Amino acid sequence: MKRILILGLFVLVISINGYSQSSASLTKTINEFLSTLNEDELGSATFRFDDSLRTKWTNLPVGLAERPGIRYGDLSEESKIRFHDILTTVFSSQGYLKTNNIMHLDDYLLEIYEIAHSNNLISEQVITELRTFKWGHGYYYISVWGNVQKEGVWALKFEGHHISLNITSVNGEISMTPFFLGTDPARVRVTQYAGMRPLSKEEDYGLELFNMLSREQ
Repeated sequence: MKRILILGLFVLVISINGYSQSSASLTKTINEFLSTLNEDELGSATFRFDDSLRTKWTNLPVGLAERPGIRYGDLSEESKIRFHDILTTVFSSQGYLKTNNIMHLDDYLLEIYEIAHSNNLISEQVITELRTFKWGHGYYYISVWGNVQKEGVWALKFEGHHISLNITSVNGEISMTPFFLGTDPARVRVTQYAGMRPLSKEEDYGLELFNMLSREQ
């Protein structure tokens, strides 16, 4: 396993020849998720593998950069359950919790700005613009590229504000790149969620490493 950590952006790029969750188990959970979608939903969620959108990614809010796929917030409860099965197949328990916390953090972020607006700390023009960013737990998009039901080549993308998960399978070999997790704010300071830090260790270790370096380094 090779890992490259670009600390300034908290971008983790991983090339995986094999990991604890097999390609077969991931294929199974993706197909179980797809089986819960109706015809229209499948049309929104599935794409040809060679579609150029597959290789594009961003961490911007959906209001600033639209995503291909089906919106998580539009899924039925059964589909959401099956999609969480995908996430728990891909990630360790820590990775799964971090991903979910980042999704929920978008709800808190908008609440923080609404509080600031109510306290006259930001203008009506600014809050109106922020509301167009489409922050929120539901504004993440899921897309499947290629035919997962057959052996060969396929990909899965899960993306929204501060999450970009891209998995590609080629004849059973799995690659997870690019992979981006980020947070805004890094630490919640108001509301009942004050103190929450979804990427606490990543931030602490990154700053510790930078502080160990000399000016020349």
